[in-house]
Amino acid sequence: MSGICNSIRVFKGTAKMAKSTKSTKSTESTAASQSNLNVNKLERNAGAYGDGPHNNNNNNNNSKSKSKGKGKGQDKASTNKSSNKSKSSLSSSKSSKSSNSRISYGPNRAEISNINNIQNDPVALHFQERVLRTSDIRQLQGPYPLGERLVTFYYAYLQFRRFKTVASEVAFLSPTTVQCLRNMEPRLLRTMIRELDLESKNFILMPLIRKGHWSLLMLSRPDRKCVHYDSRDHYNDELARQLWDRVRVLLGADQSPLVVGRCLQQRYEYEAGCHMMCMTNFAVDYCLRCGYASCSLLVSEDQVGSMRTTLLQLIQSLGGNVSGSTSGSSSSSI
Repeated sequence: MSGICNSIRVFKGTAKMAKSTKSTKSTESTAASQSNLNVNKLERNAGAYGDGPHNNNNNNNNSKSKSKGKGKGQDKASTNKSSNKSKSSLSSSKSSKSSNSRISYGPNRAEISNINNIQNDPVALHFQERVLRTSDIRQLQGPYPLGERLVTFYYAYLQFRRFKTVASEVAFLSPTTVQCLRNMEPRLLRTMIRELDLESKNFILMPLIRKGHWSLLMLSRPDRKCVHYDSRDHYNDELARQLWDRVRVLLGADQSPLVVGRCLQQRYEYEAGCHMMCMTNFAVDYCLRCGYASCSLLVSEDQVGSMRTTLLQLIQSLGGNVSGSTSGSSSSSI
């Protein structure tokens, strides 16, 4: 019995030793596998910085390659960090710019300029729902081209004051209305012609402007013709032809040809507006006296030269502010 017990003790001890040996081996294998995972992770990280797989056959080469890999990795890491910083700074600057662009600092320069122009350009005259400003007065006071507001005002004066008694025969179209005739759709164009009752007018005067140059287009129904007067060597002839081809049928004047009229030629570019106003005044006077249009307008240089003073006196007589204007030569009839 004692021998059997001893053998059992020996067997148990051997089993314990074997068990402990197995546990030790399993622990070692687990640690080894974990270490392999860590190495793989480090290698993957090193590979991300440009370092290749390590060679376990030569420790010296491994150490050299590791040191070189670390140097390359650090250099590229620093490069990537700096690039990331620069990208982040660029993105932050872009975001700051975009955020600044969303911030409203009030009107821009163009808006401020327009506001200042309006504030520094007060109204000089109200007439028949037309407005003249101080800048228009300055145009008359100096050798400057005349703008659309002055032409619109003068045509309104001719329509509602000077030739008021013959308004049923004569139509003075504003530059804006002429622009509509040039660009409006045919259906809307018919409506406008009907509302203005242009089909019943014997004489229709249309001021044309192209690149700051004024000329006069006039329809004369009694003698069935449309005359274009240009003080700058037929500069606006093509514009006159295009407009007439567009409206002649709508005006019921399809049998009226376009005729090139003769008139005084201007010496300076800024005189075109004065020439056109003088021609308008002279042409209407002639048509009302003779009953038809003349192909030659005998406007003198003195009449053109005094037109600015005439307009200033007219504006002042209507209650306008022409302060700072100078008296010129003798004015033509108003």
